[in-house]
Amino acid sequence: RWRGAAYSNVMNFMEAYPQARQISLIRNYRSAQVILDCAYRLIQNNNPERFEVKAGINKRLTGLQGGGAAPQHLHFDTHSSEADGVARMIKEKVQSGDYRYRDFAILVRSNSDAQSFLQALNMQAIPWQFSGNQGLYSRQEVKLCISFLRVAANIADSMNLYYLASSEVYRLDPASLSLCAHYARRRNISLYEVLTRLVALEDLAGLPDAFKDKAAAFVSDLEKFLARAPRESTGRLLYGFLTDTGYLKGLTSVQSIENETKIQNLAKFFGLVQEFSLVTKEDRVATFVNYLDLLIDAGDDPPTAEADLDTDAVNVLTIHKAKGLEFRVVFMVSLVQGRFPWPRRRQPIELPDELIREVLPAGDSHIQEERRLFYVGMTRAKEELYLTSAADYGGSRLKKVSQFVSEAMGKPCEEASKQKASALEAISRFAPPQESAAPAAGSVASGRQIHLSYYQIDDYLTCPLKYKYVNILRVPIMEHHTVIYGRAMHDAVTKYFLFKKSGKKVELGDILEAFRQSFDPQGFLDIKHQEERSRKGQEALARFFAAEEKSKTTPVFIEKDFSFTWEGVRITGRFDRVDQGPEGTLIMDFKTSEIKTQKDADKRVKESLQLDLYALAYQSIFRVLPDKVALYFLESGIIGTRQVSDDDLGKIKDNIRMAAEGIREQRFAATPAYMACTYCAYSQICPSSAGRE
Repeated sequence: RWRGAAYSNVMNFMEAYPQARQISLIRNYRSAQVILDCAYRLIQNNNPERFEVKAGINKRLTGLQGGGAAPQHLHFDTHSSEADGVARMIKEKVQSGDYRYRDFAILVRSNSDAQSFLQALNMQAIPWQFSGNQGLYSRQEVKLCISFLRVAANIADSMNLYYLASSEVYRLDPASLSLCAHYARRRNISLYEVLTRLVALEDLAGLPDAFKDKAAAFVSDLEKFLARAPRESTGRLLYGFLTDTGYLKGLTSVQSIENETKIQNLAKFFGLVQEFSLVTKEDRVATFVNYLDLLIDAGDDPPTAEADLDTDAVNVLTIHKAKGLEFRVVFMVSLVQGRFPWPRRRQPIELPDELIREVLPAGDSHIQEERRLFYVGMTRAKEELYLTSAADYGGSRLKKVSQFVSEAMGKPCEEASKQKASALEAISRFAPPQESAAPAAGSVASGRQIHLSYYQIDDYLTCPLKYKYVNILRVPIMEHHTVIYGRAMHDAVTKYFLFKKSGKKVELGDILEAFRQSFDPQGFLDIKHQEERSRKGQEALARFFAAEEKSKTTPVFIEKDFSFTWEGVRITGRFDRVDQGPEGTLIMDFKTSEIKTQKDADKRVKESLQLDLYALAYQSIFRVLPDKVALYFLESGIIGTRQVSDDDLGKIKDNIRMAAEGIREQRFAATPAYMACTYCAYSQICPSSAGRE
């Protein structure tokens, strides 16, 4: 029995369908044979409670990768010596010129095992990235957001107010803040009330003036956000907090793995906020906080952002996080009894064996599961595998080497010959902690396929840093009102054509209702601007409806997704509309830009690389070029059209090559230009923006 799975399910299937063909997948494309043999030796200790034995089949893997070194066990005197030794080996291998930092992985059984190794990597100035089992809500940057939202929903929440005030955003002096919190508890009032009356409270008159000034600025900030909370969505209020306080800009200004990870985790939390906005009737901070509390009470805690394996840094991961990944060199560390295997912990509510329908394995199911996890860790290694342990991890007793090490190596482990750290390394452990070193510029493996859309290509060629913000870091932004308006128009038009294509009768009221449902009243300059855009959109749709009702053309495709591969790049997108008639095939894209003359429309069509990409997509999928491409400007009703030839595709092909090459080489330096920066959604937080005052 493991994680809800049971091999008896497969055994029962084989009994029910004895004629079913059995295929054993035993060819391994990842690991060297010596590593596979070592892992197989380990897992034999789960016999006879293994599917291979029960079913009488062969599951011994055959490695197709040549070479590789036999796994080694390294035993140290202390945990610190173990960490120093691993870091030193990595440093030496990279200095040999045959390895890069991203070729290495340090696998730990639990989050707490990682700290010593991260410190040792820091002392060697080795860049690293850690991906553990810690949930999203436990991350410092996400806790900051949650505390802000809880304070915005309930200003009397003194605990979260204290966390917010002492955070890296406001940095109120902890000692003075603690005195304020103590004063509030003794008098049964909120911390917010104390901070607002701080100047008038005689008992706190001795607090430093600098603290009082920072507390006043903090309260002023809070009051500004409290005033916005009743009329703004949760996402917009949170985004305002992160940008107005400079927190998001601070993360983007200093490039480091740690800051990039924080941005990615913030993006994941914003995804949760967006999911809430799609299902709630009232998207305000108070309702979101109640929703979040229910999720947390139910045990929800999403995973943190995944490590970027293309970053040239040592990957420190829990073995659970390493599933499905592979590295040239793997260090499995802290391999002692009590750490791996992990002690058995009873479930909060144990299910009696009598209530379990499947056949339960005999023996110690916990040790069997831990052994399977150890097997997973071993088979992450492609060329080299090191199993490390130490005698002293603190405490009164020395540790014994994990039984799994002896089982994998096929012999008792030698504990007498312990490797020791040098005197200099022992002294260096007391040096102040350092930040993870900045990784060197890396690249994506040349044979690895990358995925691009037109907008990603355009983002990269406009500014590589913008591409990184949007597609790699996913820096949260608030949608511009033009995007909101354009989506609402697009949804209404799509609904009309889908009805028409299916032969259903559609009325003007149907598409106007689709527009109103999609029209999110957020991000407009003011209520007058919002109402004006809504009015113009509905008037444009009325003209569109009248014109299309007179047309006899029915589209072949509406909202048709496409995907094709060109020179190692997987390109995806969507055709808004495809027509086929006596004059051939026409690809049309809908736009809400303000185009008032046919001349301007024709010019836009002539210059549109997006239409060239759509033509290339159509040719790649259907083996023939479309005859025409067009832009339909919905507000004016003007349609710009042009013929398509193979010569037209040259520039878009060059653009795909340029973008793909830059992304593969991870060239993400900013290319600031006044116009591009002025209209960039990240201009407020980008340290290179040319549009800033």
